[in-house]
Amino acid sequence: MVKVEEMRELIVSKWKNEFGQEVEMGIHHGMVNEIDE
Repeated sequence: MVKVEEMRELIVSKWKNEFGQEVEMGIHHGMVNEIDE
């Protein structure tokens, strides 16, 4: 079973490659907020 953090790393890496650093940070903060809730 894949850990959530590992999944997030893969998603962030993919988005960073496609859309750039700003989007990476946006996704990171968004996903962290969802997990905290």
